[in-house]
Amino acid sequence: MRAIWILIFLTLGMQTLSAQNCPADSGELTTPSSLQGTIAYHHELRDWIGLKLQQPACGQNEIQLTFSDTAGYKHAETLRGCSVAVTGSLDESPTGYYSTDFFIVDSYIEPAPNCQPQPPIVYPSASKIPASIKSYSVTATIPADNEPIRIRARRTDQDKAFLSPGEAYIQTRLTGGYVLYALCANGFTTTSFFIVENGKRSSLQSVSADEEADLFAAITMIDGSVPGNSITLSCRRK
Repeated sequence: MRAIWILIFLTLGMQTLSAQNCPADSGELTTPSSLQGTIAYHHELRDWIGLKLQQPACGQNEIQLTFSDTAGYKHAETLRGCSVAVTGSLDESPTGYYSTDFFIVDSYIEPAPNCQPQPPIVYPSASKIPASIKSYSVTATIPADNEPIRIRARRTDQDKAFLSPGEAYIQTRLTGGYVLYALCANGFTTTSFFIVENGKRSSLQSVSADEEADLFAAITMIDGSVPGNSITLSCRRK
């Protein structure tokens, strides 16, 4: 198996130009490309996984890898830092949801023999909220320079202490059009909120039961393309 894998990599190295098939103007999927490079995990405004190419392909130095299921993403995540051979159809990124000009969905990834898989990433948002916390406020702020969203949470039921990790206390979704939706953590009701956009703070707005029933109510959103914009939620345990 080791000899076969090395032969594949040598072949790809000698035939880089013929192994890449750039997206067609018609929008149709191209013939699968065979590319080699290193898996990279990016913790930014959006977390994403890329293939840093050993040689440029279609004018790109890195291609985003996307997956239709969590298992595929988690597998690629464990290969961060590994040299790999990737096979899949290159497509042009249609919206701001993507972080590179081209992407490949559900690619076949063959790691090099010397790859040492990393443990799965433990996300702060998966942390369990202590049962003693009955209410809190949490603020999500759009950072500069494509950095991760800044989250700050604080108790409002007792000692007003800051809560960590802040990511455990809020659910966020950033769309391809850079609209940031926010909601309190599972098990908590969003009772009110205010936003700061372009330096101007809104008044405190209550959230009705009907609005809160929507996973990401249309009212609890901000323009996620402007650094400094923020949304602050008041949350109460259900």
